[in-house]
Amino acid sequence: MSTRTFVLSVPSLDPIREAIASGDQQLVDALVEVTRLELEEEYGEEPDEDEQEEIDEQLEEARESLQEMILCETPPDKEPGEWNYLVTAMIDHLKLEKFWKYPINEDWKHYYIWDPYRAEVEEQIADDAQKLLQYLDEGRPLRGKAIEHDGCVFAWLSLAEVETLLAALEPVDPSKFSDEFFPDFHEQLLGTLRGISKRKHELFLKAH
Repeated sequence: MSTRTFVLSVPSLDPIREAIASGDQQLVDALVEVTRLELEEEYGEEPDEDEQEEIDEQLEEARESLQEMILCETPPDKEPGEWNYLVTAMIDHLKLEKFWKYPINEDWKHYYIWDPYRAEVEEQIADDAQKLLQYLDEGRPLRGKAIEHDGCVFAWLSLAEVETLLAALEPVDPSKFSDEFFPDFHEQLLGTLRGISKRKHELFLKAH
């Protein structure tokens, strides 16, 4: 993954999963209105002609994406990576408790580090933990079979999986890392997993 990643946590992502293919037109309309209000705040209440055209385009794109996600008959096999924006918008709209002040969000070191970090710890952790790291690196759909990488990606871990990954990574010996950046990232990831575990939350990762 070569995109900037951001991690937040919520008690459960089930309300988001349940929204996919739910046919909830009211939810679509409500989230489009949220987007409209955000654009109004960005552009002001009296945008000029060019700005209004940009606003209209962004609203139409938001509506199309939301319809694709919520009004589809069945969940798609490949979920668009850009859904990461819709998930965070729904978390806010549904007023799910969230937390994001985690160590892994503090700097840029994780731009290109996920894949090489996985290689560094591969021989020190079990296969199930390796799979969880793979999700965080390559993405994990909410209900489908894969992520459609479109410049964006997202992933999630249940509380049990957060605890499994934390237990696997805590004994890793940082002195065996081959690069000076790995120990910092390792500690950021551990701190984040500990925080999520303490809150009894699920992890949601978005990247773009």
